[in-house]
Amino acid sequence: MRVNRTDLFVAVLIAVAGNGCGDPALSGPPRKFSDYADTSAEITCQQIFSCCPSAAVQSLYPDLDACKQAVSAAATSAGVQATIDAAVAAGTASFDAVAADACVLTRRAQGCDDPSVRPDLDPCHLPNLVHGTVGLGGSCTGRLGLCGSGLFCASAGGTRCASADESCVCAAVAKAGEPCTNAPCETELVCLAGGVCGTPLPAGAACATPDVCASAVCAQPGGCDPVDTIRQVVCRDIQ
Repeated sequence: MRVNRTDLFVAVLIAVAGNGCGDPALSGPPRKFSDYADTSAEITCQQIFSCCPSAAVQSLYPDLDACKQAVSAAATSAGVQATIDAAVAAGTASFDAVAADACVLTRRAQGCDDPSVRPDLDPCHLPNLVHGTVGLGGSCTGRLGLCGSGLFCASAGGTRCASADESCVCAAVAKAGEPCTNAPCETELVCLAGGVCGTPLPAGAACATPDVCASAVCAQPGGCDPVDTIRQVVCRDIQ
């Protein structure tokens, strides 16, 4: 079983990391999240057109503009961009423009056959670009939560808050050796089969789900696979 990387936000940034098209980065750091989202949609489509079989791509998108419109529409419908823009305006989150520009540079510099990285270690991973400011015990809602560093948005039962309709609070993430049945593990750790946080498993180790592997790729039958290339990640859903 394989999973796509999660990169910036649901439809645009779940897709990938760069394709080496050689275009310049943004002209200076993006001033707001929506600027970055637009650029990310463009890069995602450049990756698709550069790395994937042309016949398969053309069957989905007649040109780059059509691809960008489709990717942007999917991301907009997910509501993440609007949530982040509102949170920044309300002061419950901040957008790191310098980190976003570094992410764009990274994505543009990588080639189709370069290795990808785990989503949580990716410079384009959402928490690296948007920093929540809500402290421990503070109110939070929905999938994003926008809690501060080392925290996550927890429901009354201690699990990750899944809906904007729930009344949730920011709680501490689990550390190495701590239970992770409900709470997510801190950065660079994964929830292992025993239900505790630990180091991601190397290639060849037995796995049941991709998230325990250092590569985020679990082959069945078998074990953790080596990390996918950018081409494999980008083209996985291009049939």
